[in-house]
Amino acid sequence: MNQEPSAAPTPYWCFISYRHADNREQDRYWASWLHQEIERYAVPAELVGKTNPRGDVIPERIYPVFRDEESLPADADLANTIVNALNRSKFMAVLCSPKSVESTYVANEILHFKQQGREGKIIAAIIDGEPGTERECFPEPLRHPLSADGKLDYSVTSEPIAADFRLRNGDEGFTSAEGYRLSLQAIEQHTSRENDKLTEQYDQQLQLMKLKIIAGILGVPLEQLRNRDRAYQLQLAEKRTRTLRRWLTAVALLSLISVAGGIFAFIKQQEAVAAHQRTVSEMVDATWKAASLFTESGDVDHAQSSSYIEGTRAIYSRLRVIMDLDKLQSLSPVPIFLSGPHSVDTDGTANFDFNFQSYDFGRYNPDFVQWAYDNAIPGASNDTIRTLTQFFYDTFLKEMSRYYYIAYLDIQAELPWMEGEVIPQFLQELEVFRDVPFDSESMGTGPGHYLQYEIFGKYASQFSITHNTSIFDWSQGNLDYYFSNVAGAFWVRRMVDKTSEPISRLLLKLLRTYDSDWLQYAPEAQPTGTPGARRFPIRVEFQPGLK
Repeated sequence: MNQEPSAAPTPYWCFISYRHADNREQDRYWASWLHQEIERYAVPAELVGKTNPRGDVIPERIYPVFRDEESLPADADLANTIVNALNRSKFMAVLCSPKSVESTYVANEILHFKQQGREGKIIAAIIDGEPGTERECFPEPLRHPLSADGKLDYSVTSEPIAADFRLRNGDEGFTSAEGYRLSLQAIEQHTSRENDKLTEQYDQQLQLMKLKIIAGILGVPLEQLRNRDRAYQLQLAEKRTRTLRRWLTAVALLSLISVAGGIFAFIKQQEAVAAHQRTVSEMVDATWKAASLFTESGDVDHAQSSSYIEGTRAIYSRLRVIMDLDKLQSLSPVPIFLSGPHSVDTDGTANFDFNFQSYDFGRYNPDFVQWAYDNAIPGASNDTIRTLTQFFYDTFLKEMSRYYYIAYLDIQAELPWMEGEVIPQFLQELEVFRDVPFDSESMGTGPGHYLQYEIFGKYASQFSITHNTSIFDWSQGNLDYYFSNVAGAFWVRRMVDKTSEPISRLLLKLLRTYDSDWLQYAPEAQPTGTPGARRFPIRVEFQPGLK
C-alpha cells in the first residue's frame, strides 16, 4: 500500500539568533519581546498581497517566527532541530551584544545561514555594546563576508546596517518605554518633565527600530512602512474608540442599575411596596436591554479596552454623559463633596461635576459615603438584584475593586510613614500649587504627580512582570499597572479628607457581595503573616529592570 507523502514542514519567516543571557533581565527580554512584536504585527491592509521588489508576496502576518526557547519541543535533538529551522527560515534577526559575540552557537547559526546563500537576508539589531571597541557587539560572522569556499574572509571587514535599540549614551536599552522611565527616576539626574521627554523619545526610537526590522523582512522601504503604519494604527485607534463607546454604554447601564437599586432601597423605606415592585421591574428591564446590547455587539472585547481604565475618575469621565455628579446629587439627600474644585466653579457658582483642570481634589462628605453604603449596593441584601448585576461586576468592576482593596491593605501596613511623611509632603504640594493655574502640558509636577510617581510609581510596578501583564491569577492579563498606581494616590486623598475608613467599608461590602470567594481565599488580600499571603512594599528600592 502506497503511503501519501507527508506535508512539507512549514517555513519560518524569521529565525531569531541570540545569546540566552540577553533574554533574562526584566524589561530586557529582548528575544521574547522581538518574537512577540514581529508575530503580532498586523501588516497594513494596503500592502497585503502586493509583490515587493524581491518578488515575494507580502503576507498578512509575519508568522511563524523561530526562537529556540519558544519553538523547540522538550525532547528535541537540539543540533538537528536548529539546523532544520535555519534551513527553513527566510530571514534571520541577530540580537547583537558583547554577550552574543562570546556565543559559539550564535556564530555558528549566522555562518550556517550565510552558507545557505542567505547572506543578504540577515538583519542585525544592536541591543548593547559598541562596534569596533572592546565591547564589540557584532559577532564575527557578521563582520566578514564569505569567500568562494564558503568560509569567512577575514581580509575583508564590514559593519552591517543594524536597527539600534541602545540608549543615546550607548547603554543597553529597554523593551518598554516605562522601564526606561523608571530607570531615569532611579538615577534622579533629570526633572520629571525631562524624564517624560526622554521617555517619549526612546519610545519613538523603540517603535521605529522595530519597524526597521519588520520592513527588512517584508522587503519594503522603512519610510513607506512607517507612513502606512501610522495610517493603519489610526484606523485601529478609531475602531478601538468605537468599541470603547459600546463598552461604556454597558458600563453606564451598570451604574444606572446601581443607582436604581439605591432608589429602590430609599423608596422601600419611605414609600409603598408598589413603588418597590415598579423599581425592580425597571431594573429587570434595564438588565434585559444590557444583555441585548452585548448580544448585538459581539465584537466588544473588554480585555482590549481594559487598559483604558485608569481609576475611578477616568471611568466617571466617560460615564458622565449618562450619569454625572449633578444627577447623583439629586438622588443623595446630602452633599457629595464638602470642599474642593468639584463643589464650586471658579466664579463661585454651584457645580457638581468633576473638575479635571485642577491640582486640587474634592473632599468627599462622610455622610454621602454612608448614604452610598446604605443604598448603592442593593445586591448585598437582595439575591435577585445581585444575580442580575453579577455579570457587570465581573466584566467591568472586578479588577478595579481588587486592585483598590489590595492597595488599601498595603497602605495600612505603612500608616506611620504615610501619616508622618507622605501626607505632610502631599499637603505641602497642595499649598504650593493652590493658586497656580493648571497646565495640562505640565503633568510632571504637582501633588498628583508626587503621589502617583514619586510614592506609588515603583510600588505599582511590582504588580507587573511585563507591561500590561498582571501576576495575579485573577487578572485578565491586560490591565495597565498604572491602575495600582492611581489606587494608592486615591487612598492618600481619602486619608486627607477623612473618608478612607468609610470608603474602605463600602469597598469591602462590594467585594463581599460579588467577590466573596476571592476575598476569603486570595493570598493578596490576606493580612501580612498569613500563610501564602503576598504583600508588596510601597517603599521599594529600585532594581535594574524593575518596571
